[in-house]
Amino acid sequence: MPSSAPFLSPIPRAINTEDLSQRIKDQTVSQPFTFSGFEFQKPVNFCGIRFENGVEFRRCIFHESVNFSGARFQGYARFWKCIFKKPADFKYAVFQKLETGALGSTENGEANLSWSRFEQDADFLWAKFEGPVFFWRTVFEKFAKLEATFRSSAVFEGDPRLVCIERGDLGSYAGLLDGLDKAGLLFQDTEDHNCAMLSPIADQNAFEEKLKAVGFNADSVNQVRSVLRRLQAGVFSAAGASFRGAHFDEPEAIIFRNLSLQACRFIDSNAGRAKFQNVQWDRQPTLLLASDRRAVYDERPAGSATELSIEELRSLSTLYNDLRVGHEERGLFDDAIDFQYGEIESKRLGQSIALRHISLVAWYRYLSAYGARPGLALFWLLLGIFVLFPILYWLTGYSHLAVDAIVHSLETSTFLEASKSSETLKNLSIATRLVAGFERLAVTFQAALFALAIQRKFGRK
Repeated sequence: MPSSAPFLSPIPRAINTEDLSQRIKDQTVSQPFTFSGFEFQKPVNFCGIRFENGVEFRRCIFHESVNFSGARFQGYARFWKCIFKKPADFKYAVFQKLETGALGSTENGEANLSWSRFEQDADFLWAKFEGPVFFWRTVFEKFAKLEATFRSSAVFEGDPRLVCIERGDLGSYAGLLDGLDKAGLLFQDTEDHNCAMLSPIADQNAFEEKLKAVGFNADSVNQVRSVLRRLQAGVFSAAGASFRGAHFDEPEAIIFRNLSLQACRFIDSNAGRAKFQNVQWDRQPTLLLASDRRAVYDERPAGSATELSIEELRSLSTLYNDLRVGHEERGLFDDAIDFQYGEIESKRLGQSIALRHISLVAWYRYLSAYGARPGLALFWLLLGIFVLFPILYWLTGYSHLAVDAIVHSLETSTFLEASKSSETLKNLSIATRLVAGFERLAVTFQAALFALAIQRKFGRK
């Protein structure tokens, strides 16, 4: 990379955390603090500390555990592009606003963890965010507990194209940054001249050819792929995250965008009314495993439990209701249909074991997957008219010819039997008449379910 390139960031320098602790007296920091490019080699314990005028940790590496439990960050707190190699504890931390105008152009109460990486568990249990929150390409490689209170807006952004690359990110492969730049695969970050963004990669073969053109061999190309794979990892890992019990004062101002939420729990929170854009949900089967649907991970019992409790099912139904309403309001009807299925399914499972399988709600599921699958409703409609009821007519002695039984079923289901002579109708057995009456009711009901499913699937698009 040319020496004039501004994103030649230095490797973070070490800092003695014991000396730092001596500088912080009475658990209060009255002036704004900025830590830029430091390595914390020992555990950091700022439990209960109060930063009265903001603090910023920028490009810092925490090699040992970090404890900010009960800390008060007044004005703003930024952990921008930091690496937490051991568990990070922010339980009960408060990100407070100052008096209006005290910070000038700084967003009051801002909590910004953009481009930071947590390599072990991160715990924000019962933390309180009073200002805007930014988790912009923040990567949680292990479990993230985000059961906090959000008083203002929050953005969880996971677009892998927004990776911010610096020399320090590549570790022992720092020379790769030069090659990426020479290959024309980096462009300057508009907000921070120490950073480079990765150009969109549409064609992997073209990407490899560009690297080879500037001297990369097969091994170094694989190194690049390995490094970028980690930098472009999803925000939430397979270990997942928990927003259980989280509260959002302004749920419409909360954005989950370009994320996988497949292992995230939201039960007992009002996150269902947040904005979800281009997210991947967990998948759960519909009836008879014939197809799957979008679902929240909370449908899967946690730990050793084999099923959800009644209280959890009620909370899950409320969550699905919020998700359904929110997606309907934004015109995302395919998503809304799946969430409606989850909402009604939660209510069905909340019934007694016997009623779960024989109640009206259960039959609604069997016959149309709660109005979510028109194909299933049509299948039962046609099966009844051309197979089930013809068999019943044959058993009740109407005719031993399959064609006659099918024609009679069609005439009955379409209310055309009255066209027959009265003498023919008198000769029908009582059993056949009962079957005919039941068919009219059943076919009408199933046709209504099919029409409802069609309307839900296609009528609002």
